[in-house]
Order: sequence, then structure tokens, then C-alpha cells
Amino acid sequence: MKNIWRLILGVVLLGLVYLVLKEIDFVELYYLILNLNLFYFILAIFTLFVSFIFWNYRTMYAMKSIIPHPDYKFFFHVLFAGVFINTVTPGARIGGEPLKAHFIGKKYNKSKMDVLGGVIADKLFHILVSLVFVIFSVFYAITYINISKELTWILEGFLVFFLIVGLLVAFFNLRKSKFNFVNFFGRFHFLWFVKKKFPDKKDLDSFLKKRVMGFGRVFKKIMKDKKIALVSVLLSFGVWIFYYLVYYLLFLAFGVNVNLLLVLVVVNIGILIGDATPFPGGIGFIEGSMILLYSAVGISFALATTVVFLGRIIFYFYALFVGGLSLLYLENKLK
Repeated sequence: MKNIWRLILGVVLLGLVYLVLKEIDFVELYYLILNLNLFYFILAIFTLFVSFIFWNYRTMYAMKSIIPHPDYKFFFHVLFAGVFINTVTPGARIGGEPLKAHFIGKKYNKSKMDVLGGVIADKLFHILVSLVFVIFSVFYAITYINISKELTWILEGFLVFFLIVGLLVAFFNLRKSKFNFVNFFGRFHFLWFVKKKFPDKKDLDSFLKKRVMGFGRVFKKIMKDKKIALVSVLLSFGVWIFYYLVYYLLFLAFGVNVNLLLVLVVVNIGILIGDATPFPGGIGFIEGSMILLYSAVGISFALATTVVFLGRIIFYFYALFVGGLSLLYLENKLK
């Protein structure tokens, strides 16, 4: 059954690639590459690195209560290793967080569940800011970009989903003083695989108190700290703004001055669609949706394809090459 689904998904991906490539004027593509302004291209590469610098500072600052004196270089390696895992795992890129907690806990001799609480809190700041950009981008695309009815329905569905999620988050936030991680996770004792490991619910509660309470304590401490929340949100804005600038600079590299707001909208919707797919890192779907959206506002397929693929190549250079090296470095250093 798994092989059948992989085959189906592979056919879908090939179909998407075909739809994109069949519209490209490769002669125009060739001349675009010849006229690439290397200054803006190199600046785009450096700009994405600046985005990672903001990201690293945010993680270090969010976790300062449990790691008072973090090693900047070590955290940078942990960041890239986590990005590597998030990129090669399917879905919404969350596999890297447990890996980060593992390496940080091992380096500083801290409980991995405590560290995971800090890592997840940091991730939540990142998600909250990205949700603001995503909701704005979807609303903007539906209102101002000439897109197909099918894509409009899909984006409206995403918008409704995020609004519902926002309401649920607000509801639980109002009840946060009564929220108890042990009681919450203890409700899943009825599941057969949980009962198999913990026949008696008291055993499950005891396990959760030892493991989850540390996670919950650190998570709540970070989320309730107004200064950490404010700084983390501001740094998250920095992460995203510099990420959008990468594509803006790539357009400038081809002598095209596009609206930065348009870049923001297209990049966010592309990532949103990629996260909704089961492919590792949303590969294929992120690129395809971004190219189609750029073409919908009058940008040629050749230019849109060149900019999008160069932007993704820069990202994959950091995520896969630098991230892979960082993962190998951490595994050797912390044997």
C-alpha cells in the first residue's frame, strides 16, 4: 500500500513539474542566466545567511532560562542540523525539534524533555509570526491576484482553517492557568498502544510527571515571559523579512524591480502549499505553486522559474549541504 501511494504522489509531482516546464521559453531562460547580476545573486546568498543569524539568536534568547551561557557556534550547528532534518522529512517540518533537544541536552547535561520544552516554545514563536504572514498572504491573493477558482477555494479553506486554529489557541490561552500537561496527556490512556505499555493509568501518570512536567514547566515559563515573547517575535519577523528579501534580490539580479509585498505573498503561499503535502520539504509543490502565482500577476514563466529555482537552490545549499555537515559534526563531537 505504501508503494502505491508513493507511486501516486510521484506521478502527481511529475505532472506538476510538466505543467510548469511546458510553459517555459528555454531560449529566454538561457539569456536570463547569461545576464544574471552576480552582485545581487551573492547578496541574496548572504541575505539568507542573515535570516539564519536572526533565527539562531532567537533560539538562544528563548532558551536563556535553561541555558544561561549558550555557545553561539554550537547552537548554529544545532540550527542547521535541525533544518536538515526538517527539510528531508515529510509534512510541516517538525522532525528537527527533537533532534535539537537531543544535542542541546547532551551538550549541556540537561534533561532532554526540559530542553524540548524550550525548543517547542521557540518553534511556537516562529509559527505564530508565520501565521500572521500566511493569513495576510492568503487574504491578499484571494482579493487582489487573478487566480483560478480551484486555487481560490483551496486558499479560502486554508484561511478558514487558520482562523479556527486561532480561535482554539485563544480559547486554551484563556484557560492556561488551569491547563495541566499530565492530565491532558493522561486522557490518551484509552489508546491500545498506550495501555499496552502502561496497563495501570497510575503508571502512565507517574511517567508523565517525570517526563512531561519538565517539558511543561519550561514551556510555560518561556511562553509567560513577556520580554522573551516580545524579543522572540521581533526576531522571528527578522527571520522572515530577510527570507523574503532573498527572492526580491534575485528579481533585481535580472533587472526586474518587483513589489516586495508580492514576493511576501507568493513565498508564504508556496510554503503553505508545500507544508500541506506529504513530500519531504514540500519539494516540487513549493516551487510549482510559486511559479504559477508569479505568472498569474504577469511575470514570465522563464523569469519566475529562474528566480524560484535559484532561491530554492540557495535554501537547499544551507539546509542540505551546510545542515548535513552540521549534523555529522554534532554526531562526531557528542559521541
